[in-house]
Order: sequence, then structure tokens, then C-alpha cells
Amino acid sequence: MNIINQELLNSNLEKLARLDNLLFTQIFNHLKSGKYQFQIIRCKNNGYTYYIEQNNEKKFIHSQYDAVKESERFIGQFEFKNTDLIIAIYPGLAYHLNYLFKNTNVKILVITRNIDELIALLQIVELPNTNNYAFIYYQSENEIASKFEKVFDILFHNNVKYLILPTISKIYGDEIKKILEICGACLDNAVGQALTISQFGEIFHNNVINNFRYLCSAPGINTLKNKFADMPAIIVSAGPSLDENIDELKKHKDKFIIIAVDTVYKKLLKSEIIPHFTISIDPQNKSYYHFYDATLHNFFVTCMIASIKVVESIANKSFFFVSDYPLSLFFENLTEKKGNLSTGGGSVATVALQFADYIGAKYIALIGQDLSFPYLKTHCAQTMYDNNIYAALNKFRTIETENLQIIGNKISVKGIKQKEVYTTHQLYEYWRWIRKYVNSSNPKKYFNCTYNGAYIDGIEHLELDEFVSRQDLQKINVKLDELQKIIKNHKPINYLNIIAELENQLLRLKEIFKINRFRIKTLNELLGLANQYYGTFELIKILVFSKAIKIMRQNTDISENEKISIFMKIINESIDYSIDLIKNLKKYG
Repeated sequence: MNIINQELLNSNLEKLARLDNLLFTQIFNHLKSGKYQFQIIRCKNNGYTYYIEQNNEKKFIHSQYDAVKESERFIGQFEFKNTDLIIAIYPGLAYHLNYLFKNTNVKILVITRNIDELIALLQIVELPNTNNYAFIYYQSENEIASKFEKVFDILFHNNVKYLILPTISKIYGDEIKKILEICGACLDNAVGQALTISQFGEIFHNNVINNFRYLCSAPGINTLKNKFADMPAIIVSAGPSLDENIDELKKHKDKFIIIAVDTVYKKLLKSEIIPHFTISIDPQNKSYYHFYDATLHNFFVTCMIASIKVVESIANKSFFFVSDYPLSLFFENLTEKKGNLSTGGGSVATVALQFADYIGAKYIALIGQDLSFPYLKTHCAQTMYDNNIYAALNKFRTIETENLQIIGNKISVKGIKQKEVYTTHQLYEYWRWIRKYVNSSNPKKYFNCTYNGAYIDGIEHLELDEFVSRQDLQKINVKLDELQKIIKNHKPINYLNIIAELENQLLRLKEIFKINRFRIKTLNELLGLANQYYGTFELIKILVFSKAIKIMRQNTDISENEKISIFMKIINESIDYSIDLIKNLKKYG
């Protein structure tokens, strides 16, 4: 071993144990095994350096003369005013981090894949006694995104700056490029989610609390886990190409478990196709019109963020799942496990895809999953969205002008029947999610029978008739009465005691923030206080986030004191709003 500063290493490991126990354990075990081998070379004047052998050439990461002064010149190129997060990729011995820890309060994220290099770094850099830094030590690229998402907080990290040493950039150019792409994708995803939450945060919060009583009364999708093993399923989405092959679906309707998105529900009924399951997750009450004036057949799959009006109308025919929305997970932990599906894909179709897998479908076919505008329309006919467009047309607003608006901010992707089709940034994100999902599972299980639209790499595309013929699909027997028994026999949970305790916790939280208002000097202290009361703060976290993000992203130059005041005001308002919702919920008891 080449340990140059055992005292600093021990001190840093103690701090790391409190901050990231998993990483501490990995380092401790590596040192204990005697596998640590890292040759550090003393510079001629000041500091240490080391080299990488590449193409039979020694390439030194830091100056062989004075690594400290070189680092000061490097860091002097940057301005960190208004920077909220610094991402240091492959930092070497990280002399520049020493400067940052001592001279800034900026959150620092260090990304590295070399545990020996990381141990060497911990003998050079003195970690601060704060939680204002984090390490991503990864062994496969897939780990970077999951770990990055846990560190990055778009509420506080509006301005991000990357730090990459010039020598590192030259030696590991391709790897650095890949890491930047992964971080960039994570940032884009975080921004997209933040925009959604800022737009719908209050609606989500309102829906989850009000739908809690229905969650307590309905069974979860876990009662359906693998219940349809060895049966084929078809997911029916509302893309415009569905008009072209809905007759094929009608011909084969008895050969699938039919899982429909809510948008297409009434269209299917008009074509004498009754879905076995209909998925509804839209938080907006306008989604009620997907079912308005229609007979409700078979079963529905929904979650707590869905429209209160929709959930109320389908309550006695529903199976609930718990989404990855934090408040939903919080409430599930207070009741019983329901089964989890992610709403991170952004659309009802991505939930339907997961549900088909969850119930054990042998094959999963997609239809109406255009993910683009091959016909310059957003949805198939006989849906709420299509009807609304035509109802609003006049001599100044024609179908042509509507179509131009749809594809105004277009992205070109490979088409199923055309060389390319146009899509939007939002649909493109859905396409990316579906492509990743099907390819990370068993691509041979999925078939895209969508008549036209965006081509999904990795799975087979074919006509629905051909798919049915090739797999020799026959009529299936779906025992709907068994599903009805599950709903009928589910024992409701008394939610009144739970929400009464939640109200008391919120009142205590309000008092705690009131007492500590003038003791808190930094945002980190504010976050620390919130983390101390994590269980209760989770009740209002996203509501606070949704309100704060609008203000913070518009006022990036305001002082930290002003930010604290804004947060305190929003926290207080969010607690009061939540208590009012809970009091209203008691009336239904």
C-alpha cells in the first residue's frame, strides 16, 4: 500500500461513514483486503501526482513540478457566483476540490469509477464537516443515473457547472462524453418532472389526500400479480392510426387481455370492444369525460394522483396501484401494500405496459401507440381531444392551422411505414422510455402492431392479423367473476384514525418550524430540519416543491436569507392547506 496520510484518510472515512455508509464500507473492505495499490509520486516543489499508461506512454494527471499551484490556476478560470451544483468528473487527486470546500458553499458531486484513485484523493482533500458534497462511485454506467437522481435536487440546483481536468479530458474523452450525456439526460428528465410538478403539484397533493379513502376501500393490483400468466395482452392507446386497424382489433378481441388507456375507452365501446382493464392516471378532472355518459364495464386500474372525479366514479370497479409519487408511497406505508407501478414514463400508456407485465402476460402487443403524428393529428377519432379540436374550428382556426401548430416544434424519428415521422419533445420522451423499458426486459415478448407512427427499436413490428396468425392465438377465457370477488371481499381499512394522527403531526411540524424560524441561517440548515422530521415533512414535500420551484427559478439571484423566508412562508401555507384537506376528508367518515 502507498498510504501518504493515514491521519487524514481516517478523518475523512469517519465523515464519509456518516454521509454515505455504503461507500465507506466499500472503501473499508477494499483497504482491509490489502488490494489498494496506487502509486502516488511526490512533485518536485509541492504536492503529489500520478500517471496513467496509455499507448506505452506515461501521462501525468497533475503537474510533476507543483500540483497545488497548477490546481489554483485551473480553478481560477471559473466563476462560481450563482452556481448551485458543481459536478467534478474523474477529479484525480482533487486539489481543486480542496479550494472549493474552503472557499464556497456550493454543493459538490464527485463522479469516479476508480476506488484506488478515490482512496488516494481522501489523503489529499480534507472533506468538510457538512453534507454539502456527495460521491458517485460506479462500476457500471447504469449506476450513474440512479445515483445522480438521488443527489440532484432541482429545487436548489438551478445552475450546474462541470469541472473536468484537461489531462483527464484527453485521456478519458469517450468516457467523459458518456458521463456528460447521462448527467444531461438526468437533468433534462428532472427539469421535465419539475415542470410537471410545478404545473400539477397542488392538484396531485389535493388528489392524493382526497383519494386516500378510496385507496383504503379498494384492493391493490398485487391481487392480480401474475394472474394472467401465459395469456397474451394488447395495450390499446389513442394514437390516430388506431382508426386504421380498430376493425382488426374487433375481429381478434376475444384472443387478448385488452388493456386500454382511458382516452380510448368510449371509442372501443362504440366498436363493440370491451376492455378487460382500463387505466386512468390523469390528475385533471377533464379526464372524467373519457367515461362521461358511458356504461362502465369490467375493471379499472388507477392510483391516488388520478382525478378525484374519475376515482369516485370507478371506485367500486377499481384496482389501485401506488405510483412513485412520494406522497402516494407515504400513504401506502400507513395502510397496506397495493403493488407499485411507475408513473415516471409520463403517460398512461407507459403504466399500461408495466401493468401488462405485472399481471404476467405472455406476449404484449401495442396498438394505437403512434408516439408521433403520421396523420397530423394528436388522437384517433371519437376521443375527447379529437372531438374538441373539431368543435373549435372556424374560418380563422382551420384543421390546417391546428396541424401546423402540432408539428411546429417537431422532431424527426424513424417511422413504421414512412422513412420518418414527426413527433414532439414530450412524445419523444415517452418513446425513449418505452424503448428502454422493452429492451431492458425481454424484447421478444413485445410486438408493435401499431398501424403507423414511430418505430420502436428493439422489438418486432407487424400487422395485428399477422401477429395473431403467427402466434396461433385462440379465444381465451377470462374469469371476470373471480376479479369481482376480489373487489367484493376486500376488507376496507378505517382511514379516519390515520388522518387524525396526520393532522396532529402537521400541527406539531408547524410549531417546530415556527420555533426554529430565526435560528435557521442557511438552506442546508433548513433542509436539515426538514430531514429531522422526514416522515411528516413527506406529507407536504411535493406541495412545497411545486410552489417553490416557480419562485426559485424566476429569482435565482435573490439572497439565501430571502430564499429561507420564501420557504418558511410556503411550508406554513402548505401545512395549513393540507390540514384543511384532512378536515374535509373527515366529513366522509
